[in-house]
Amino acid sequence: MRVSSNSKVFLYPEISSSSFSCSICMLFGTFLIADTIFSRLELYIAVLRYFSSEMRKC
Repeated sequence: MRVSSNSKVFLYPEISSSSFSCSICMLFGTFLIADTIFSRLELYIAVLRYFSSEMRKC
């Protein structure tokens, strides 16, 4: 009986920790997506600056 009650006690923290880690993964994923979008924006801005400088030379 004690073993079963202990296993039940140990099950609940695992479930809560797994949901917590899942939320962290979701946050990390959104941060990654935002990071890729921002890096692409920076790349586009750099390309636009390069082309504008080339246009000024002409």
